Amino acid sequence: MEDATDTYELMICLSEMLRYNLGKLEKTVTLGCEIENLERYFFIQRARFGDRIRFDIEIEKEEYRNIMIPLMTIQPIVENSIIHGLEPSERNGHIHICIYGEMDMVNIEVADDGIGIPNVDSYEFFYSERSQEKKGHTTGIGVKNVVQRLNLYFEDKCRFDIKSTENVGTEVTISIPYRGESNENHDC
Repeated sequence: MEDATDTYELMICLSEMLRYNLGKLEKTVTLGCEIENLERYFFIQRARFGDRIRFDIEIEKEEYRNIMIPLMTIQPIVENSIIHGLEPSERNGHIHICIYGEMDMVNIEVADDGIGIPNVDSYEFFYSERSQEKKGHTTGIGVKNVVQRLNLYFEDKCRFDIKSTENVGTEVTISIPYRGESNENHDC
């Protein structure tokens, strides 16, 4: 009615993202569907932060889009980057997602140039109950839940790593087995 194109696009994007996120967490989707959902999430975050936060996604091989993974695997990691890494910073930020192969594994790397985490330990970050103590405006899924679901789905054959430097940024890498999934078309 008001010819508010930006508001219309934002509402469409939000409704599509909510529809996707309200799926059962036991559901598996393609990595391509996860990326599409992240792009919707980025669109919403751009409306919120404007030019303050930049996002980009790099995928080494298009065939990686067909890898099956549990629903809501990447977004909670990206949310952590925004909430704990970029929001507290006074400067503009950048989140870079890179998906690349390494031997028989595919790595999903989420890197930010936020405030970093002092003395971070991979085990503490991915497995400890304390890693879930921080409260914030998140999906409520959390890193520990993502790790549990990935380990269950890939039968404990995943690797998780975090590197962080204060005032430089944080890089979270999830390595999953590459099983050469089919080229079937999956609806997101």
